[in-house]
Amino acid sequence: VEKLGGFVTWDAINRVVSIQIDKKTIELQIGNSIAKVNGKEVAIDPTNPYIKPLIINDRTMIPVRFVAEQIGCSITWNDRERKITIEYLMP
Repeated sequence: VEKLGGFVTWDAINRVVSIQIDKKTIELQIGNSIAKVNGKEVAIDPTNPYIKPLIINDRTMIPVRFVAEQIGCSITWNDRERKITIEYLMP
């Protein structure tokens, strides 16, 4: 996100990752399957409530598909190569 001109911050008390890019703010709380996008609650994955940000081995893991889609990225999956491609088109 930083390479795209955005900012990422960590609120250790509330365990929230905040991402700001363009005119969008995304807030992801550890262990919560509901994110906030510009203050509005949005399910990270409406079909799977188990998809949520986690901390594993002192590393914060966030659902990259959700974040990428929220900032307007194009996402493709190549099954043969088992590869994800994420493209960000500047607004």
